Amino acid sequence: MDSLFPGIELMVKRVTEEASIRVVGVDCATQPEKTGIAWADYTEGRLEGASGVSCRRGDDVSARVVETIGGRRTLLCIDAPLGWPVPMGRLLSDHTAGEPLGKDPDLFFSRETDRVVRRELGKRPLEVGANFIARTAYRALGLLGEIGDAAGMPVALAWVPDFPGRLAAIEVYPAAVIRSRHLQNGVYRTPGGAEDRLRILGEIARTENIREGLWIDELERASRTSPHVLDAFLCVVAGSDFLKGDSRAPTAEEEVSARMEGWIWFVTGRARP
Repeated sequence: MDSLFPGIELMVKRVTEEASIRVVGVDCATQPEKTGIAWADYTEGRLEGASGVSCRRGDDVSARVVETIGGRRTLLCIDAPLGWPVPMGRLLSDHTAGEPLGKDPDLFFSRETDRVVRRELGKRPLEVGANFIARTAYRALGLLGEIGDAAGMPVALAWVPDFPGRLAAIEVYPAAVIRSRHLQNGVYRTPGGAEDRLRILGEIARTENIREGLWIDELERASRTSPHVLDAFLCVVAGSDFLKGDSRAPTAEEEVSARMEGWIWFVTGRARP
């Protein structure tokens, strides 16, 4: 099947040869204190200079992200759905209370990209049409608007590594980064999961093409106390995969739904070490 990336090699070559791109990962949430932000510079096909921070109650998340961008050409990597299932929107627009919907629940509540992730990685993302994640998705879209207003430019979705403009965003899924690299996630998302968080950071450092000096103390220190910072950094790694051209792009058949519903950019899997 045809891909949306007909000239992927040339696009990746241009991304690799240009000055560094700031990659900002956001583990999005409805509350600032549950939001993590991480960032690194993608230069010559590698990440360097990573850091991260856990937001606090009352923080202006969009302002913190814009401060992190610092006027650089930036790819935002958001851990939240950026669209809703097309069948849900079509059916609900004409639905009257009490009438049956007459639709397969899987098609109604989940997006095509969710089903692709589940089929190719064996991991099922939360369904934006059926879970509390819908509120996070609503917040994520608002956050992109706020970032665009503060930065003085709209945030468009990126569909190719050599994305146009200076500010673009993609949807990513931290669990897919862990699954594609065959890492054990342990209990890293729990308050007592600091050891697992640091282990995951270390394993990524060993397996990725990362420049020496990536693991500055601030990122490790923030990850010790907050799983949201690690998830944000996993978003950064997913952004690096996208810029390398390694991510699973929509096929020609999937393109229409992807443009309407959004698309999770992930690596389909790697050989076990």
